[in-house]
Amino acid sequence: MALAYGCQSRRPSAPRNQTITPVLPQPETTTTTALPQASAWNRLWGRYDFKNKDVKLEGTWNISYNQYEFASPVSMMVRQGSWIWVSVRPALGIEVIRLVLKPDSVWMVSRPSKNYWSGTWGQLQKALQLDLDYRWFEDAILHGHGSLIEGLVQAQIALPNNSMDSLSFKKGRDSTLASVTLRWGKFPYQIHHLSMQSQRGNLAVDYLQNTSLESASLPTKMSLALNAPGHRAFLLMNWKAPVLDALSLPAIKIPSDYRKLKLGS
Repeated sequence: MALAYGCQSRRPSAPRNQTITPVLPQPETTTTTALPQASAWNRLWGRYDFKNKDVKLEGTWNISYNQYEFASPVSMMVRQGSWIWVSVRPALGIEVIRLVLKPDSVWMVSRPSKNYWSGTWGQLQKALQLDLDYRWFEDAILHGHGSLIEGLVQAQIALPNNSMDSLSFKKGRDSTLASVTLRWGKFPYQIHHLSMQSQRGNLAVDYLQNTSLESASLPTKMSLALNAPGHRAFLLMNWKAPVLDALSLPAIKIPSDYRKLKLGS
């Protein structure tokens, strides 16, 4: 959402009246290995997969970005591990902003300003100065914390005792991220606050209301606050009851007269 306004732009060289698909840099490949202490953390804060079912959410967002504020109906569809599709449509069901997140890419289309942005998570990390990736964002949106648990295990953080209700840890020496903080309430233990802080920015997620669906806890009310160089955004998300269904990702099409945004440093 923070990509929709106030950025420099340049026009693509493709001819008019054609649909263009920008070529993205290939992401680095990584190998995921099993972490021996992860099962204990999963019992504390883990969640079950939805048995290969997709998740659909309908609701309303109150959106604040720099000097802009508005409320809008929003639709979101998620296929775990594959993609997140978000459509913002404030008036008469007409879409104004579309976001498509994949493990290797990020897409944003703003129809009123005829702008778009596409790139890798690494490029977005560099622009926002925050160590974001697809798994972290999906975990945050669905109140699942697999990537957070991996970070706790890799950082060799001991399981909290019964008197604790918060902890902070550093993600890694090679990360641009300074630290992660999480807070939880009384049993049954559920994380109600999750934040990351870097030297130049921070991102905070608060889970205000949850619902249980197939042994998993999904947020029905949550907030997301971003503070990064040139970007200050706040989203208050109110969702109706989640629906599990087989969904398809709509095609990503960018008209040739749209300008590509250039994210500042």
